[in-house]
Amino acid sequence: MSTAEAESNNFVLWTSAASSLTLLSLYYVFNVAQKPKIYASNKLKAFLIEHVPILNEKYWPTWYNWEGRLQSLMGLFQRISDSQLLPYTREIVTLHDGGELALDCLEPTDPRTTAENDDRLIIFLLPGLTSCSQTSYVKSLVLAVTKVGATAYVLNNRGLGGVALKTPRTYCATKYEDVMEVIAHLKQKHPKEKMIAIGTSLGGYLSLLFLSS
Repeated sequence: MSTAEAESNNFVLWTSAASSLTLLSLYYVFNVAQKPKIYASNKLKAFLIEHVPILNEKYWPTWYNWEGRLQSLMGLFQRISDSQLLPYTREIVTLHDGGELALDCLEPTDPRTTAENDDRLIIFLLPGLTSCSQTSYVKSLVLAVTKVGATAYVLNNRGLGGVALKTPRTYCATKYEDVMEVIAHLKQKHPKEKMIAIGTSLGGYLSLLFLSS
């Protein structure tokens, strides 16, 4: 191959790469980066926009990993091992019908990130259908929460997290009374602290039912 042919091939290659990168960048800016869509009543929507102003801003996903299936694939290599157990403090909560569930707590480990009681933030995590406090993605959330100085509480639904069922009743997507009791318990235990609930999958649905009650 002559020098001229090699230079021509390099030009075509670099031009194609630059064009592809430009198109990908334009697609990311105008199609991937979007403001969150809020599906709620006008009253709830107005409340969220007022108290969570970031909802008015565009969400810019990681530019090299914005697609959901790719995120799931990469997550396989970033999950915390099942053998790496977090050192929770466990509290057994007895419910009104005699049932029991476990509430696991992890405090911030760095004293420099721990706020005073009046400013401390409580994060209440509600995992998915079969998940508990030692499930990989839950542990990742807990570590992210404690890293910024908040206290994490994780709900282990009835029969999960190593706690045996005490009554014939288990948990399901239509019954959120257990969540109501645990939230009331946390409010009584931390009357001055602000609290945020984060639910994933089933936990998100139960959070929604609680808000609508």
